Amino acid sequence: MTPFLMGAAVLVVVLVGVFLAQAARIAHDRSDRFWGTLSFQTPSGVAFESLEGLSEYSDAVVLGRIVGIDKGRVFGELEPEAPDPEEGRVHYLTARLDVERLLRGELVPGSERQLKLELPMPNEDKFQELAANAPSERGVYFLFNAGHSAAQNNLSKQRQEADREYYALVAVGAQAREMDGKVHGLGNPDLDFLEQYEGDAFGGFVEQVAALR
Repeated sequence: MTPFLMGAAVLVVVLVGVFLAQAARIAHDRSDRFWGTLSFQTPSGVAFESLEGLSEYSDAVVLGRIVGIDKGRVFGELEPEAPDPEEGRVHYLTARLDVERLLRGELVPGSERQLKLELPMPNEDKFQELAANAPSERGVYFLFNAGHSAAQNNLSKQRQEADREYYALVAVGAQAREMDGKVHGLGNPDLDFLEQYEGDAFGGFVEQVAALR
């Protein structure tokens, strides 16, 4: 190979590396914007102090990737006479989460390969922004089943059955994202124990969670 061709090959490698690094940063920023826009809280009265506790509380812990989002269900009634008629309503989006591996717990029939993850939006107008920033990285998700939650709250059998196909995060930030092969969380102070895994090899974290069975 001539010096010219060698130099050209090196330049191509460098440019590819720069492109991949930029693409990773863009994906990272997009994911941060997506999760930062959502509004949901840790369930009242539930405190998590360890990875083991978070895992035990979850109905299922999965390794997966969001592959699309859709407008979801709406709860609450419009109040036409109120200053903000939407004040009492909660709008959800439904994220389609491809399941790569079930790390702990069980999934309801029909959810083994792809499940519906419900995420509450601040308001319906945020959907387009969220859709534009939908994350694509793999992650470990700590989930509860909405049907299970409906049963615990003594809701009707009809509501329990309607909710069975939906999952939700057990708490804001109850996930670990894969960024550049490393663990990256969302910084929820209620789950500050997750900070100890920040920057660890993602594959090792996955196996650590799987070992908690």
